Amino acid sequence: MEKNTTAGALLITSASPQFDRYDGSYEVTVGNYGAVLARVASNLPVSNTVALRFAALISNVDGYIENPNGGDRYNDHRPRAFKAQALFEPNPALTFRLIGDISIEHENCCYGSVVVIPGPVQPLINALSAANGLKLASANPYDYQAVLNLNTDQHISDRGAVLLSDWEISPETSLHAVTAYRVWSESQLGADFDFSGADILTGNETFKSRQFSQEFDLHGRIGETTLFKSADYLAGLYFAHEALSATRDLFWGQQAQTYWNALVAPFPPGTVAAAPGRWSAERYPGDDKSYAAFTHFTFNVTDKFSALTGLRYTKEIKHGAFENPYFDPTPNEVFRVLGIQPGPQFNATHSDSAVSGTAGLQYVFGTGKMAYVTYSRGFQGRGY
Repeated sequence: MEKNTTAGALLITSASPQFDRYDGSYEVTVGNYGAVLARVASNLPVSNTVALRFAALISNVDGYIENPNGGDRYNDHRPRAFKAQALFEPNPALTFRLIGDISIEHENCCYGSVVVIPGPVQPLINALSAANGLKLASANPYDYQAVLNLNTDQHISDRGAVLLSDWEISPETSLHAVTAYRVWSESQLGADFDFSGADILTGNETFKSRQFSQEFDLHGRIGETTLFKSADYLAGLYFAHEALSATRDLFWGQQAQTYWNALVAPFPPGTVAAAPGRWSAERYPGDDKSYAAFTHFTFNVTDKFSALTGLRYTKEIKHGAFENPYFDPTPNEVFRVLGIQPGPQFNATHSDSAVSGTAGLQYVFGTGKMAYVTYSRGFQGRGY
């Protein structure tokens, strides 16, 4: 756990392009369940001021859950990824590093699930699955078998770019800037929402997140004064904007009416309606803007004793909504009869702001030995 943090901090950075050498690396790993992982990276110096670095990954892993009716295993994993970097140093005091990456996954995931304890409707599910001409999964959960009547087309895409800018204004002062943009999206089309070989409930789901952020950090050192020998300071500004969009469309399958007729017996068939086709469309838009200004000082009173203080102002503006533009108008639609849906729609915006900070003392006893005490006040904005 790092000092001056409440839960530790982990920073992972990409290997930077180098000006002084051409080099490359590759790695291939194989394993059971058809696992293959291949990675390659290369460094390419272009000139004394420009260097490039490229990296790529491809992986295939079959799912752990077997389909007794043949075909691919369920819940496979097949990512593809590529990253490119460009480092530009026009002079020793100024550096720009541009990083772009993209990863794509296209797989049959993630609805294959093993039945450990059969529920009271499992015999009905088995009968409907058999009526679809499907062989039932083993009753032994350790055989890791499952039966679905649909293969889910899952697609995940993650792509983005970041620009790291560093300017050494003077030997004691530097400015660091991070500009980033990222888009993450996921879709599941033809998802088997009943997790079985019966054709009861299917759906399409999508989710997309667009993120932009900008941060400026000014680092510096103050020389000796009558109060301290030196002081290190950090002052910064931060802005982030994230836009979210999620959708879900639900469909009754060809056996949905039969399923519900059996569940509501002895009421006559058709007491509740579950006709094949779409019965609900849901939309979940969201938006979040975050602004912050912060500073942190380390006052080195002596070579061993220091005082710490930091202050931050944060403001967040959040918007969220649930929209149900379509719901089956049939009066005896299943979930309308049960009083569960349609759910309440909402559209709301709220903002939070707070001043937070930290204060502390630290003393260095010698190499590898230090004691410190800190007090911190944090902030966590509300969410939907």
